[in-house]
Amino acid sequence: MKSFNRFNFVFISSVILMVLCGVPWVNDAVSSENETGEAIVAYGDDFVLTQKDVDAYKIFFKNQGIVLPSQKEVLIRHLIKGELFANEIRKKQAKTENLDASMDDQKKIEVKLQLTTEYIKKLLEGYKIPEAAVESYYRSHPEKYTSKSLDEKLRIEIRQMIVEAKKQAIIDQSLDGLISKYHIKIND
Repeated sequence: MKSFNRFNFVFISSVILMVLCGVPWVNDAVSSENETGEAIVAYGDDFVLTQKDVDAYKIFFKNQGIVLPSQKEVLIRHLIKGELFANEIRKKQAKTENLDASMDDQKKIEVKLQLTTEYIKKLLEGYKIPEAAVESYYRSHPEKYTSKSLDEKLRIEIRQMIVEAKKQAIIDQSLDGLISKYHIKIND
């Protein structure tokens, strides 16, 4: 009888420890397949990327002569970026582009890429560069601006150069924010 009590104690203690440490229950785990049997590559709040989607993107880019990253993690992050950016611009602008099931995969990808491009353009246009950064850039490049005064036209030009230099970091920061916002997880 003592061993039974010891077992109960260990079992109950283990359950309490799992709850306190946040160990997910079996029912909380996301299946690696959706209801139609497609392998799920990544998922989150109102977001699912299946292996079928990945394959469709590969075919689309191959037909366009574009080489995708060969590392799986880099490729998946790239595709998640496209999906999230397209979804975000559709939500913000109440876009009516219909991505219904009757549309073929290639057309859906074309629409998503257009939306992604639009999102990135708006993201970069809206990125604020502090006035101090513009003035600092101007003063640190006297050879480039010897005869020019720092007027509004030149301020705009310098802002655009700074944004272009920071473009990838701006895009990555936005993507990381959306991944966090929608709780995106990647299946192994």
